[in-house]
Amino acid sequence: GLGEDGSSGADALEMTPDCADNPHFLRAYFAWKLGLPFGFHETSWGTLESPPAAGRLVLAGSRRSAGQGSPVPAMRRFLNSVKNTVHAGNGRTALRAEGTDYYPLPLSRQALKPGTVFADPYGHTYTIVRWIGQGRKSPGLLLGADAQPDGTIGVKRFWKGNFLFTTEEVVGEPGFKAFRPIVLEAGRPRLLSNREIAASPEYGDFSLAQEKLAGDDFYAAMEKLINPDPLDAEAAFEARFRDRKRVGVGKRV
Repeated sequence: GLGEDGSSGADALEMTPDCADNPHFLRAYFAWKLGLPFGFHETSWGTLESPPAAGRLVLAGSRRSAGQGSPVPAMRRFLNSVKNTVHAGNGRTALRAEGTDYYPLPLSRQALKPGTVFADPYGHTYTIVRWIGQGRKSPGLLLGADAQPDGTIGVKRFWKGNFLFTTEEVVGEPGFKAFRPIVLEAGRPRLLSNREIAASPEYGDFSLAQEKLAGDDFYAAMEKLINPDPLDAEAAFEARFRDRKRVGVGKRV
């Protein structure tokens, strides 16, 4: 009710993330609206020998109290901090690392929910937005949103020309990941450890299934999730034909 979602006005909240920022912007906005804790890590870039490593945790301010005025300027400053700090390395920290923005997931429909993040090995990032089930004559689809430095945001479907994956000779460890939960204990925020996530009845989805996974095995596993039944021959041909026509769309140069 502050005009924060308007297209103009003093309290309009403009959000223009690039690809690495986009998941954090979405998560921060959701947390801000519901008064939930949220933060991100100052993270190194990493090298071929050493993956990016998380450093200091930067937490968003607490929810506005009565009489403190509009919280929009503070949120605007926080998003600027995200934009100036978060980069592709945040998504490619080691899968076994603790105290990171993300933790790795198994390759399953249950785990790869909307909001899941895909960090590719070369610096691009997607956020899953929707699964479309396979039809009798139409292939299934997995859709992900990405942002570009020019301010555009698009939705692309999963295929190897968009969602790049390899674990060989890359900086860090890519793959599908979820935001690490932040819990409040005695009013103070704390990140859950990998072991706590794995044992949690609410989460329980920490997995190293993508660790050192070959690209062909990754795409085969995803194809089984997207199209659990064999495709009709004509539908399979049309899907492959569309893929070939799309080569170059969304490609980074």
